[in-house]
Amino acid sequence: MAAFSLAEAQPRTRRLTFLLILFAAAAGLLWPHLPARDGSWFVAYADQRGLWGIPNFLDVVSNLAFVWIGLWGIKRIREAGNVPNEHRWLGYALAGSAFLTAFGSGLYHWSPSEALLFWDRLPMVALFSALIGLFIADRVNARFGLLSGALIGAVSFINLVGWHLGAGTLKSYVLLQYGGALLLAVLAWQFPRGLISNQRFVGMLLLYALAKFFEMTDGAVFELTHFVSGHTLKHFVAAAALACVFLAYGPVRKSDQK
Repeated sequence: MAAFSLAEAQPRTRRLTFLLILFAAAAGLLWPHLPARDGSWFVAYADQRGLWGIPNFLDVVSNLAFVWIGLWGIKRIREAGNVPNEHRWLGYALAGSAFLTAFGSGLYHWSPSEALLFWDRLPMVALFSALIGLFIADRVNARFGLLSGALIGAVSFINLVGWHLGAGTLKSYVLLQYGGALLLAVLAWQFPRGLISNQRFVGMLLLYALAKFFEMTDGAVFELTHFVSGHTLKHFVAAAALACVFLAYGPVRKSDQK
């Protein structure tokens, strides 16, 4: 992992703080225009075929990709070399959130409804928060990244629970998902050095964009293939996007120790 001296880390942290303030101000301006609810977008999926007693079979079992990527991510992080504890904890949080996403999403797709949407969103709130915190820890400051990830996660969790109880909206989730992707792009541009290379970051971002494309073209893909829907493909591609992050970990090679 790239090491930064204290003298270098302080201006980087100040620059990041300034960027976060700008993002917060932009979020405040956009807040009134963000969609308040999104439950109605995700009920009528194209592929509703059941198999072996499992309704919506492919949309449910395709979540096993997140089980695999979560377990593989934990293995890669355990094998990683000299990584700060805060960085490692955020990596574990990301892998664990991916693993739990399989169960939250699988439960929701078993019987899609707005009531179960909470369990689909809950692990993804943790996943997006851990991912943002991890990139901050990797590119700027490990403790600042851990604090940022925890704070973003806590605020998003409270907002999600409020929505579930009928006392809030999903605006913060929408902001976390799309604003978070934009924030990561800015971080990669402003702070190019880190364990997670910009090549891997671009790969992750492109795969994430492809996953969202499949999500929006769920029915069209199913009509074209007559076998698999866009939403099923979305699960596989989103898991592949996380693989780009976990590829940065693993055993330290001899060439890296020179």
